[in-house]
Amino acid sequence: MTFFNFIPPFIFIFWGTVIILLIVIVHMFFAFGVYSDALKLRRTFKTTILVNPAMWLFATILGGVLVAAIYWILHHSTLNPSKSITSKETYKEPML
Repeated sequence: MTFFNFIPPFIFIFWGTVIILLIVIVHMFFAFGVYSDALKLRRTFKTTILVNPAMWLFATILGGVLVAAIYWILHHSTLNPSKSITSKETYKEPML
């Protein structure tokens, strides 16, 4: 006999449902955060990378934190060519 035979099945159903609801809530928060940031980027720079803000919203709802991290890398890290150009322009060599 295993340990799980002593636990009633409704416990697994209850905690499984709670975990799934928490995951859905986290995905929704990340998705709306990415969507609002993508709209802000669209207003200021007139573009987003790869797809429009609505597609970033749906991708983040499905992919969660991983897609939000990819969004951040593409739009806000120095791997973004426009960010690396602006960071090089603002950096000044110290005078000797």
